[in-house]
Amino acid sequence: MTPPPPLWCRLREHLSHHKAEIQALTRFDVESALAAWTVGEIEDRGLPASFGFSSRQQYYEVAGSLDYIPAITTPTLMLLAEDDPFLG
Repeated sequence: MTPPPPLWCRLREHLSHHKAEIQALTRFDVESALAAWTVGEIEDRGLPASFGFSSRQQYYEVAGSLDYIPAITTPTLMLLAEDDPFLG
């Protein structure tokens, strides 16, 4: 069985396929992201500008949920896939 292409490759394919829609609806820098070769580079080049942040790190610090998880007081079941490329 052939393994699936790497995540960065699939992400670039998605960006390329949906380029017109992404450019029409967001400020994501598709052209710059398509020139990247890792998920981190794709995020660095497109993500911050889309949401008005100066860097990917600043975006994750503000938008991330990690700081809120300890404050959850209701019993909560969190599920993630074993092969999740971001949280696995």
